[in-house]
Amino acid sequence: RYARTKQSTPFRRLSRALYLIETSMHQKNISPVDWYLVFALLKFETDKKKDHEYESIWENTYLVKANSPMVAFDKGVKVAKKDEENLEYKGKAGSWTYVGIKQVLPIYEKLEDGAELFWTDLGKRKKSETDGKILTKESFLSKLNEKI
Repeated sequence: RYARTKQSTPFRRLSRALYLIETSMHQKNISPVDWYLVFALLKFETDKKKDHEYESIWENTYLVKANSPMVAFDKGVKVAKKDEENLEYKGKAGSWTYVGIKQVLPIYEKLEDGAELFWTDLGKRKKSETDGKILTKESFLSKLNEKI
C-alpha cells in the first residue's frame, strides 16, 4: 500500500477556512468563565380573566453558572419559574407567570469589580440621540429618589 499525502487544493483550503469561521461563530456563544446572563419574561395575570391586547410584562435578568449555553438556558427556566408567585401588583390581586426565555448571553470575563458583563452594538446614531440617553449625576440622583 502506498501512503496518501494530503494535497492542499483550493477546495481543501476553502473548506478549512469555512470550518474555522463556523467554529469561531459558535464559540462566541460560549462563556470561557462558565457564567451566563439569562433574560426571562414573566407576565402579570389578574384573577379576573379579561381579553386585553396588552399585558404587564417584566423582563428579569438572572446570572447563572453553567458549562454550556443549553445548561444556562435550562437553569434560567428553573430560576425564572421560582419567581412565579401570587401577589398584589398596582393594586390588583393576581400572579406573576413565567412566559419564556428571551435570550442567553455568555459572560466573557472573570466576575470582578469593573468586569464587562455584556455589550450592545447600537449601530450608527446621531450625536443628539446619544446625548439624550446619557445620565448626568444630577439626573441619576433624581431617578434614585423616585418612588417605584
